[in-house]
Amino acid sequence: MEGVGVVRCAAPRTRDFDTPEKRTMAPRMSRRTVLYFGVALVATALLALVRPGTASADDGFLHGDERIIFYGDSITQAGHYVVYVDTFLATRYPDAHFDVINHGISSETISGTSEPDHHPRRPDAKRRFDRDIAGWKPDVVVACFGMNDGNYFPFDEERFALYQKGVAWLAEKTAACGARLVLVTPPPFDPYQRRARNPDAVTYGYKFPAVDYDETLIRYGEWLLQFAAEHKLTAADVHSAIARHLEIRRRERVSFYLSPDAVHPNPTGHWLMAQTILEAWKVPGTVSTAEIDAAAKTTQSEAVSNLECRNRTVAFTWTTPLPMPKDPQWDAESLAVERFAERFNRQTLIVRGLPPGTYTLIADD
Repeated sequence: MEGVGVVRCAAPRTRDFDTPEKRTMAPRMSRRTVLYFGVALVATALLALVRPGTASADDGFLHGDERIIFYGDSITQAGHYVVYVDTFLATRYPDAHFDVINHGISSETISGTSEPDHHPRRPDAKRRFDRDIAGWKPDVVVACFGMNDGNYFPFDEERFALYQKGVAWLAEKTAACGARLVLVTPPPFDPYQRRARNPDAVTYGYKFPAVDYDETLIRYGEWLLQFAAEHKLTAADVHSAIARHLEIRRRERVSFYLSPDAVHPNPTGHWLMAQTILEAWKVPGTVSTAEIDAAAKTTQSEAVSNLECRNRTVAFTWTTPLPMPKDPQWDAESLAVERFAERFNRQTLIVRGLPPGTYTLIADD
């Protein structure tokens, strides 16, 4: 008989999410684990067939030792999703190095457009590309534009054409500086939270957004994904991910929201952005895997030490990288809906060669 268990451990904090300082050492934790014959399997272990694996930056989009620049408007400047991506990379790839830089600036567009009543005029992100992107010699550029590019008007072909032109320009410039471009669709505009900052406005804009402005963003996002596919670029469909989440949460609570002002996501919304980008990069969801042959009293896992197998008891020390920590500001129900632990913090224990029976698993913090 083979015993196979998946262990999900609590995620300790490794850094203050508001200050994304760089790590100076590989974060790891050790715990003494005992598996013995008993009457029940405790709730921290789930029986499942799993595929063992280790986190390697060579398995997906990233390769390690890369400079990643995030380029966008106020949603990027706010920085939460950038910090979450940085934190995940620091914990999942403790032996690799990633230089994550936030170069988002509020109010920007990639299209060069602006509302008639926006004073001063919205800055054009293209004007600073050489200074803030190419000049930093990035390996990866993550670009999230679109929320401001439609100027909060109903869909307009002229504005759309300028957005398309701006994205095409960005793709050419990024390729010219030798970096890989990741295109991120803009988050949804949430009409449930729409605010009329100027109730006497005579035209649409940020001060009086069109109620159906999200239809504009949907069109932008659909085109962006098509452009990425045609040009073999990596894309992260943040808009669809957040829209799906809102639909699910509002089945139980119609007042649920992720963007308090209809535009800027809260920390939970920023995590949804981060997880969508991470999955587009095909990052591993497994923190660590330990595999033991109890009959042979051996292990091939470097993370396992001090292995003892006797009297139907298997005891060992398991040293793992730290899991991705949770920001206390994240909505707990949203994490459950997104299966956060299952998708991003799996810790997998496989024990083979056990005598028939029921076993209790104990992990000592």
